[in-house]
Amino acid sequence: MRSFKIVLTASLLLAFAGTAAAQSTCLYFSEYIEGTGYNKALEIYNATETDIDLSLVSVELYPNGASTPSATVSFGGVLHNGDVFVIGHAMAYAAITGQSDVLYNGSVVNFNGDDTVVLKLGGSIVDVIGQVGLDPGTAWGVNPCTTLDHTLVRAVDVCCGDTVTSDAFIPAASWVCSAVDTFGFLGLHASNCQAVANDDAAWGAVKSMYR
Repeated sequence: MRSFKIVLTASLLLAFAGTAAAQSTCLYFSEYIEGTGYNKALEIYNATETDIDLSLVSVELYPNGASTPSATVSFGGVLHNGDVFVIGHAMAYAAITGQSDVLYNGSVVNFNGDDTVVLKLGGSIVDVIGQVGLDPGTAWGVNPCTTLDHTLVRAVDVCCGDTVTSDAFIPAASWVCSAVDTFGFLGLHASNCQAVANDDAAWGAVKSMYR
């Protein structure tokens, strides 16, 4: 929710790449960090083309194949269109806590590779990481892209989340995986799917193309 976060907007992609960009009207998870110790975080991206009242947003944790959540949290404030909201573990490294909009000492960030997290908007499921009711053993996926000891960032062409909690979860199908304790992507999301964004995010996108 801070002004320095970067979003690649559809208009910028058209201007600089000369290609058409998909549009999105979705809220979804854009990053998942399952690192060493307490280095855990979730990032939520708003591509709905409108600001969102965060009191309508909730995250649920389903541990070890559970069919009911062990923890549920909702939030306060506003998540602006084109911005991200970061949920971090309070005992994580500063690279996580410094980018987090809210911190918990456990709760929904008390996950390991075999736990499921669900994102809801207005009580409706808009995204899921994992599969509710199934324990995969250690993690979902196959190395080098699993939900254990990896950072997962949503692929830039993914415009909406997975709204089915019971279907198979294959991280490599819609996420880009990085090594354990990779924190450099947190607090921003590059997407080909955002149609409208704030001016500060657009300027950040221009700068990011020349890094």
